[in-house]
Amino acid sequence: MSSTTKIILIGVLAVVLGIIGVAGIGVAKYISMGNQNARLTNLFNAKQVESKTIHSEMWQTVKEIGGVTDAYASKFDSIYSHIMDARYSKGDGSLMKFITEANPTFDSRLYEKLANVIEEKRIKFNGVQKDLLDIDREHNDLITTFPGTLFLSGAPRFKVQIVTSTRSEKAFESGVDDETFQMNGR
Repeated sequence: MSSTTKIILIGVLAVVLGIIGVAGIGVAKYISMGNQNARLTNLFNAKQVESKTIHSEMWQTVKEIGGVTDAYASKFDSIYSHIMDARYSKGDGSLMKFITEANPTFDSRLYEKLANVIEEKRIKFNGVQKDLLDIDREHNDLITTFPGTLFLSGAPRFKVQIVTSTRSEKAFESGVDDETFQMNGR
């Protein structure tokens, strides 16, 4: 075999090995990005269920602590966004009135305990809602930036279920929120 033939064979072998190496890197990247997409999808689905569970737990706790019936819990649900928006600060007594109607043996410490539980559960719920948004953002970054666009172009986007109040929806729809909060009638 001539030296020219050897050089050509070595060159061809180098090109073939280079192609195999690049293909191997592509396959590895495809697997890695597919796994990252799967992990984000699993995390998102788990957080979505956790969000529903915390919301349900919040209402069950309100019912149990307040000793209220389903009918009163339903009534409370209808005034809940008003109570949360006002953070109990308008002094209109909505929560107190609800509790005393639902539970004639009401003790004022129950109001304080219930208000604390609602706030605690709401903070926990809001935290999970923020987690969902962050996971959604990370997933969108993965599938809409290079090289994700090469490997994950057909990946579906998440459908984040964010729970908000009627008041917030109206404020964002109109771009105006003029209502101010007053504490203890001040």
